[in-house]
Amino acid sequence: MKRTFATMSLFGLLIGLNLVPAAAQDSEAQKIEEGKRILERLINAFGGRDRLSEIQDTTVTCNINIIPANISGSLIISEKKNKIRQDIQIMGMDIIQAYNGETGWMTNPQTGAVVDMPEPVLEQFKRDALGNGALLYPEKYGITFTFSGRETVEGKEYLLLKQTHKDGFESTIYIDPDTFLIHKTLETTVTQTLEKTDQETTLSDYRDVDGTKVPFLVKIKQGGMDYADVSMTEYKYNTNLEDSHFDKPGVAGE
Repeated sequence: MKRTFATMSLFGLLIGLNLVPAAAQDSEAQKIEEGKRILERLINAFGGRDRLSEIQDTTVTCNINIIPANISGSLIISEKKNKIRQDIQIMGMDIIQAYNGETGWMTNPQTGAVVDMPEPVLEQFKRDALGNGALLYPEKYGITFTFSGRETVEGKEYLLLKQTHKDGFESTIYIDPDTFLIHKTLETTVTQTLEKTDQETTLSDYRDVDGTKVPFLVKIKQGGMDYADVSMTEYKYNTNLEDSHFDKPGVAGE
């Protein structure tokens, strides 16, 4: 996220910025302003700024099907104030992955041993842990939303919103112009072997839950191939999840 430039490189960068036509700079500023307007409508579609701000923790219970391996299991996702945990039960194994706001850890599915989360996975969990905060307070986290035009998918035109993090990570959000709900997202992720790959996540079957609008079906493609189907069975808000739920076992507060 932080880079140090040599004096000559910085000087060259400044010259380059001065050569950008004012019209182009204005155009980019307009895209950012339009992005903010679309983002606010998206927030309203999900339940509104006031309602989303009231949610202190979320627990989502799901069924998951890993398509290439043809195996199914259960998944529980817990989120609270920049913390996130995933509990997976599949093929008789219990797999936990968690980030407590400072450090990430996971269990080895074969041995059950608790190990530190690999850095590429940790970076992904840090972004996911932002939850609604990424939408409600993007400036706080160094996130920019930019309107990136429109694209037609299967005969329907969607609004494109580019989300850019301060470390340069980008994702493209496809928004339904009729409902302003998210249709799908495109981004780069890491596989179980820590290799980078393109991921397409499609959200559907939106329902009303306790003042919010949330998807009950998520389909994931990786590298252009079907990877997983996730069906949500329950959303719970504000259940007073303890911070210790996210901590590495045996090391409180870590």
